[in-house]
Amino acid sequence: MNVMGKMAKTVLVVDDNESLRQLAATALEVEGYTVREAQHGLNALEEVERSLPDLILLDLKMPFMSGEEFAGEFRRRYGSSIPIVIMTAADDARERLKATGESHLIQKPFDLFHLLSMVGDLLPL
Repeated sequence: MNVMGKMAKTVLVVDDNESLRQLAATALEVEGYTVREAQHGLNALEEVERSLPDLILLDLKMPFMSGEEFAGEFRRRYGSSIPIVIMTAADDARERLKATGESHLIQKPFDLFHLLSMVGDLLPL
């Protein structure tokens, strides 16, 4: 619960880079979100099976199951009501975004204020 007594919105941060994942998680927690973390797509599928988040921040290049594979499987299982924000440093980020079928992109390295602004627009507290 947040200060107003409402249930905090949950964000799942999926990134194999521990430093970036923790940076995003800490910033989101300070803003009042509940944050769960996953190191790659397979971990993320386990997390969403336990409980669906309200929003997913998703890296594309990860071991075991890439962000593209995770996004496809997540959409197949759970539909399109939960926003997925793609986070990538890829030079062809726009093309890769289109390939996932998603519409929200954060280019790495990301600016925390931009990240928090996008999350706040998609998932107001």
